[in-house]
Amino acid sequence: LLLATSLPPGTLAWGQLPHRTIALLSTRFLLPETATVIRTILPKDETISAAAIWGDYFSHTPEGRWSGPLHYIDAHDDPENAVCGVEFARDCADEGMCVVGGIVNVTTQLQPPDLTPLPLPIPPPTNPQRPPRRRPHHLSDHLSTPPHWTTPAHFSLRLLLHLLGDIHQPLHTENLSRGGNSLHVRFSGRDTNLHSAWDSLIPQTLRHGRTPRHAQLWADELFGTITSLPPATLRRWAGACFPDIERLAADNGGKIPQDKAHDCAMEWARYTNSYVCSYVFKDGVADIRGRELSGEYTENARALVDELVGMAGWRLAGWLNLVVTGKLGLDLG
Repeated sequence: LLLATSLPPGTLAWGQLPHRTIALLSTRFLLPETATVIRTILPKDETISAAAIWGDYFSHTPEGRWSGPLHYIDAHDDPENAVCGVEFARDCADEGMCVVGGIVNVTTQLQPPDLTPLPLPIPPPTNPQRPPRRRPHHLSDHLSTPPHWTTPAHFSLRLLLHLLGDIHQPLHTENLSRGGNSLHVRFSGRDTNLHSAWDSLIPQTLRHGRTPRHAQLWADELFGTITSLPPATLRRWAGACFPDIERLAADNGGKIPQDKAHDCAMEWARYTNSYVCSYVFKDGVADIRGRELSGEYTENARALVDELVGMAGWRLAGWLNLVVTGKLGLDLG
């Protein structure tokens, strides 16, 4: 609780409400074996919705500051002139330190899941005054040598739950105005920034709250919507990623190949980024600067937000199923 309240405003990814909703929604599409493995990896007192919001807290600790860039990819496109797009070589930091690289690496770490139980109770550091661990050179080193109080599988699962949500937030795929963090807007008469509006204020306004109960209700509604979607919509959500991924995993010893994981994450980032032009800045950057967003702008974003959160939960379930079983477990229409 102290950590949550100490974070500066505007620093969180998709706020707690969308992240919890995405994780809860994913559980409705998990294969039984996947659900069992996830329950084994998580400690008994940690729900999947709590695990999904942990990544933001960790990135604001001295030990986890290195993980901050994993929450976004800075598309150096040109939404001011209605040109959007994500390019990995141009937009991802060194060593794959972006949300795409993060998804690829945590996926690799989880295959196959290491079911070594967490130490309970979590032991304190042997020397609380010891200096911080030297930063390893590669992202994979961070993930394979997690903090002393966790296991590689628990650490990577928490990050995967979070990053699959982040890659479906439009301003986590955009560099302009630091992903909207430095673009002043107003919401319900109060000063804020565009990134915070999209992370938290817009979803919370649309759902009339931000508690775990609100997340559960939203997940239930989205599940009902998804199960009645036309086949063409599910095929669009599956994109080029899902149709052949079971075969590729089977040919790779049951594991998602890294190049396929990269292609999938890039496809998701590009889809999300397209909304930067088609909605977030649809009237231009100058038009949104200083604008009150709590009314028409928020209400007109309802279908978009529902789609991205629903899509994220559905894709997360398929991804977790693949990691654990090599099977997607989803109806692709």
